[in-house]
Amino acid sequence: MVRKRQKIEDLARAEIIKRRPPFIPRPKPRRQDAKAGLVYERKVAEFFTALYGEDRVSHGDDERGTWIKYKDQHGEGWAQPDLIMLPDEGAQVLIVGECKLTYTPRKAEQKLKKFYIPLLQEIYPDLIVRGLQICKNLRGSPTKMTKNIDVVWDPMIECSFYSMNLRPI
Repeated sequence: MVRKRQKIEDLARAEIIKRRPPFIPRPKPRRQDAKAGLVYERKVAEFFTALYGEDRVSHGDDERGTWIKYKDQHGEGWAQPDLIMLPDEGAQVLIVGECKLTYTPRKAEQKLKKFYIPLLQEIYPDLIVRGLQICKNLRGSPTKMTKNIDVVWDPMIECSFYSMNLRPI
C-alpha cells in the first residue's frame, strides 16, 4: 500500500515522470463527494487548458497527468499535483494548483507549501513556484483570495499561496 505524505523533509531529488507508476492504483472514488471532487478537478483543468493551452497545463488525469518521483528522508515517493501551470516563455512563475470543492485554507496551504512547492522548486530551480487553492464553494472568512489569476503570475508579489473561487461551467 502506498502511504500519502503530508510534507517533504530533507529532499534529496525530484524529477518529472510521464506515467503513473504501475504499482499505484487508479483512483476509484466510492463516496459521492469524492466523485464530485474529481469532476470539479477535471472542469478546472479544462478551464485553464482553454485559457493557456495544453502545452502549459498539466492535470491529474491518467492521460496527461504529471507525476513526480522524489526521495527525501523517508525514502522514495511519488506525487501527482491536481494542476500544474507552466509559465509562458520568458516568464518566471509556475503555479501548482490544489482543487477543492469547499474552501479549506489550512489544509490546502500546508499541502502546497510543505509538499508540492518544495518538489517543484527542486525540479524548476530557476522559477518562482506559487501554490493556488482553487475552490468551488466558499465557507467562513476567506483569506489570501484573489479574483484575478494575473496576481498569482506576477513575480513581483511576495506571496507563495493564494486561493481562488472558480465555478467553471
